[in-house]
Amino acid sequence: MWQFTKAISVAFGLTLATQSTAAVDLPRSITGDWEIVNEQSPANSQDCTRAQRFSLSVDAQEILLTEPWANFSARYRVVRVEPDRMLTIIEDDERRNDNGDPIMWWFYFSGNDTFRFRQYDWPADRTTSAVWKRCAEEMPGSAEQVK
Repeated sequence: MWQFTKAISVAFGLTLATQSTAAVDLPRSITGDWEIVNEQSPANSQDCTRAQRFSLSVDAQEILLTEPWANFSARYRVVRVEPDRMLTIIEDDERRNDNGDPIMWWFYFSGNDTFRFRQYDWPADRTTSAVWKRCAEEMPGSAEQVK
């Protein structure tokens, strides 16, 4: 998968993940439990009792998303890091955009405790209607690193 991600990086003219001086400590700020708040579709919200848990690999190149309560996980490869956002690609995701390219996701942060997603090829002003907010108290095991 790493070679594939590297090829995607070259194809899109991106550099591989590098830490920059940032207001948000990316990608490390992603670690923890996050609730999903969707004011447009409240039924699609997930409170902290059903939080999404993000864990970061030791080398800060991989993020594991789990929903322990739903037996779900997805692994993101960090492709690029900027001061308030990071670009990722979900490993083994077979979805493609309208151009046939793999779907990549920006995590757009507004501080350390709030972010939204934006698909790479969406217009710059478009993000998901849902917002991810850090849970005040983490569930047991949320500080674990990706193995």
